[in-house]
Amino acid sequence: MKKCKEITQLVSLSNEQKLVLRQRYAITIHTLFCPYCRSFKKNNAQIRYLMQQFKQKEDE
Repeated sequence: MKKCKEITQLVSLSNEQKLVLRQRYAITIHTLFCPYCRSFKKNNAQIRYLMQQFKQKEDE
């Protein structure tokens, strides 16, 4: 199993590019067992959502 540092890097990278299946699988498996990385992934998704909302309002 990958370490937390590697998983958080993959989660962050997923905002910039599509991950290969092996990388997505590693994130999924790791976050099943690690509450810290699960929280990081959730927070990252929330930040991404908020940034998209901000961009949409700015474009209007």
